[in-house]
Amino acid sequence: MNPFFLAHGDVPFEMPNRAYARFEQSEPADTLEEEQALFMFSAVSADWFDRQENSMYKLTDARELEAQWERYWYKLFNTSADEQRVDPFEPMPFFRYEISLTSSDRKAFEAYKYFMGPAFSNNWFHIKRDPNSSVIADVYGNIFGASQGASVTTSFLDKKQASPLSAIFSMHSWPAATPKEIVSALATVAQRAVGFAALDIGQGSATALLDDQQIPFLYHDLGAGVTRNVQTTQTPLSFCWTNNPLIVMSHWDKDHWAGALKDNNALKQTWLVPRQTVPPGHIAFANTILRAGGKLLVWPTSQTPLAIRLGKNQKLTIGQCTGIDRNGSCLAIRVDDTNHGEMLHWLATGDAGYDQLPFAIPGRIAAMTVPHHGAKMTKNKAVPNPATGYSRLLYSFGPGNAHGRTNVRHPTADSVAEHQNNGWDPGAWRSVSNPGSTIAGSDILATASHSSTHLGGVIAGWTGAPRVQQLPCGGSRCSTQIRNS
Repeated sequence: MNPFFLAHGDVPFEMPNRAYARFEQSEPADTLEEEQALFMFSAVSADWFDRQENSMYKLTDARELEAQWERYWYKLFNTSADEQRVDPFEPMPFFRYEISLTSSDRKAFEAYKYFMGPAFSNNWFHIKRDPNSSVIADVYGNIFGASQGASVTTSFLDKKQASPLSAIFSMHSWPAATPKEIVSALATVAQRAVGFAALDIGQGSATALLDDQQIPFLYHDLGAGVTRNVQTTQTPLSFCWTNNPLIVMSHWDKDHWAGALKDNNALKQTWLVPRQTVPPGHIAFANTILRAGGKLLVWPTSQTPLAIRLGKNQKLTIGQCTGIDRNGSCLAIRVDDTNHGEMLHWLATGDAGYDQLPFAIPGRIAAMTVPHHGAKMTKNKAVPNPATGYSRLLYSFGPGNAHGRTNVRHPTADSVAEHQNNGWDPGAWRSVSNPGSTIAGSDILATASHSSTHLGGVIAGWTGAPRVQQLPCGGSRCSTQIRNS
């Protein structure tokens, strides 16, 4: 496994003088009206690429590189991983750059806010160490490790330089799954949906559909805390595989899949993933799944939502959200139930806003995960209405989470207010500036609080709080126990 992904995080690394990078995400997601923000990049060493003689790495002929990497992916998707003895991603030095900026450095802050928008998600950047720059980056050589600081400058790569990198780090040649393959994978695991859970995995997201024994049969994301938030994840982190659940990855942000590196059993499973433009480290993670014997089902471009039956009068619908950036084009799931006199839903969107959903919400929400861990979001205005009587909002975040050198923390007062204004009762989080520092009660179920740290996984039902089964899968085989309802 590439050192960037090693779960113990104790990986010494040499920071490159130059790196090729793609923008990964910002926090907050919409930075235009903000006075502080964190900008994150996934990168690979440019110094390393300059030294390579292997034709799979030489950044000279984009067409030849594309042909070579298409052959590699074809073999990896269609033959046993054991037959692919050489892993071309293994020697690549991957990095994550986190750049915290405030309005006190107005020129740099405004430049980053403009160039890191969705319109530039396909661009490649050149990050250089520059002792004269006022911009400081926290550089990580492992997503669970410690950082090194460096002054840097960031500039666009021109098309001639960027095209070879796009040929290497691309989903272009990955085969799309057919609707029949996706429906078959869903039907294989489908059971009566009795519980809807958000698991306590730290600053990230891992949601599960549970059977009548409270055992997962489908995961929506399998995240963990990374980089500055690695301490928010409990150790060890292991998931329940009793039912061989399908993993639906909402999108390719690290905090939505890094849990698979803590529990390598996840790498051997079937993953349903969106086709997105992603940075280098994410492509290498997909390679890790395939080489571990796992399977990737890539959601077809322009595919309309697909649905299957679960239990009696229950249906699961999955579709790709309508946004243009990575957050906004998540795979979202909706579970319908008409056993209680009206149509009720469970909803999980990943980091996409409610107004980017690929399907309608004809009924009322019994439970839903709050997008982006309760972050402040521009695309989050069409908040669905709660069901009458019983309804739950599931907040997944890590205790004491931090985003770079800013004071941005999840959940936010903006998120709480948006839901409150649409009929949800935030309990003790009502009108407070720092929600998450107390236990909210009322309609809120949260996996953590900033004051009392981990609260454990939470579970919602259809018309009332389920009785929590403390050891749903034998206990000793997983660490993601459900504790609250």
